[in-house]
Amino acid sequence: FVFRRVFGQHPDVLRALLNDFLGRTGARMIASIEYLPSDQVPEIPGVKLSIVDVKCREVGGATFVVEMQVLPITGFLNRVVFNACKAYVGTLQRGDTYDALTPVVAVTVCDFELWPDAERDAAGAVRVPLLSHWSLAEKSTGARGIDQIEYVFCELPKLRGRLPTTDVERWAALFLHAHDLKPADVANVPLTAAQREALELANEATFTEAELD
Repeated sequence: FVFRRVFGQHPDVLRALLNDFLGRTGARMIASIEYLPSDQVPEIPGVKLSIVDVKCREVGGATFVVEMQVLPITGFLNRVVFNACKAYVGTLQRGDTYDALTPVVAVTVCDFELWPDAERDAAGAVRVPLLSHWSLAEKSTGARGIDQIEYVFCELPKLRGRLPTTDVERWAALFLHAHDLKPADVANVPLTAAQREALELANEATFTEAELD
């Protein structure tokens, strides 16, 4: 509820999160967004409360599906891919040509590890960082040229209690600890204006009686 309240009602905060997660700077920064109906919550009993999503579109550009996943569920990655593909297809209206399709970026904040470091180490595989970006690449060379659908995952436990040193790590710390923090606790922490606003909005003191109910 807090995730949707903060990021689903305050576009400037959501835009700042997306810019930081996607590394959008300078001319590539997302300047403004418009919210779209969040109509992709799966119809699976007992699962709806574990998924909170916000859907928006960069004005004149990509669609973003941003969600908070608090519980690991069977087929989770399959569902992320399905929802991103559904959002991509949904940008084409009847009678439009295929060049009317616009890119989709699925951003998922996970309160669990998708690719645990211990498992990757045991398999001799490269570790997946706290914030990871995924898209199609040519298998033998790694060349990229199909970027219509992109996936971004933030695995919160990978912060592992260390002191955050980047804007992305500070977002992760806020997701993990906002319920324990007061503005005074982070007075000397170099948070961005959007991060401070998010922390304030997450404070129950700012909720209406209806929201608290």
